[in-house]
This record gives sequence, structure tokens and C-alpha cells, in this order.
Amino acid sequence: MRRARDPRGPVGGLAALADGAACGGGPDVADVGRARATLEARGVEFHGETFDTGVCHMAFFDDSEGNDLMLHSRYALRVTEG
Repeated sequence: MRRARDPRGPVGGLAALADGAACGGGPDVADVGRARATLEARGVEFHGETFDTGVCHMAFFDDSEGNDLMLHSRYALRVTEG
């Protein structure tokens, strides 16, 4: 069963939280914890805890239509050899 579409967009205006370019599964945000708290206050349920990869933070959730999304914030520069 599909849920009613929110006129503010997926998960109640998620685009308003983004302050960078979108990554593959959702928006880049400056502070994943703050964005997550904002969405949780709107009733969004996340899948597990915020994940720290050593270079970025990610938090996974579904939008109001069941699409898999993630909040993402890179905090360390990518190091390349050479």
C-alpha cells in the first residue's frame, strides 16, 4: 500500500536539509546527527545507528514512498596514492 505523497517532497521536505550535492542514496548534509534528529522528530524511522566509515557519516532510512535513502556527510579528505 502506497502512502499519501507529502506536498513538501519525500520525507517532509528532505531537500531543505541538504547543503551539498546529492550522493547516490540521498543528500549530503553538514551534520548527519542534526539532520537525522530533524527527520526523526517528523516521524522518520532509521535503520540502525549512524554509521562512521572513517571518512564519512551515513544514516539509512526509507522515504514516505518506501525508497531507500541515506544522509551522508564526508568529514575527511580522500587520500590517493601517487
